[in-house]
Amino acid sequence: MILEAIGYAADAIEMSMGRAYDSLLSVQARSTDGLFKPSHKETVGIFSDCWSTVDQFYALTKLLSKLDELKSREHVARFLTLSRTISDLRNHMDHLSSNLTSPNSKLFASTNMPPLFGALTFTWLHEQLFTAAGRYRRHVMW
Repeated sequence: MILEAIGYAADAIEMSMGRAYDSLLSVQARSTDGLFKPSHKETVGIFSDCWSTVDQFYALTKLLSKLDELKSREHVARFLTLSRTISDLRNHMDHLSSNLTSPNSKLFASTNMPPLFGALTFTWLHEQLFTAAGRYRRHVMW
């Protein structure tokens, strides 16, 4: 059962990341000058896919940690250690309402904090962004 759930989590990560990538490229392809701004619907869809990826990553780490024969392997143990940030991020969003109202929370609304739903950086090259020195300027979305 756990191995099947691991497979579903991995497939969900791949699908969500693929949709986010396709959406970003679709929006960027409509641009004629290398600069673009997605619609609100596109923005919500992209962030939804990104958060789905975070949530499924969290599920994957929990599932992997249940398998003693896997979590003792060096690459799996390293993956689980490096994934702690994802778990923290997911837990903040899972308890969003209390995190926004509790003065002891890192997400308390009156503090100077990053964007609530995170920040997505998407970098690409466009011929309009080519400089005279023969280099590309980087354009970052959000």
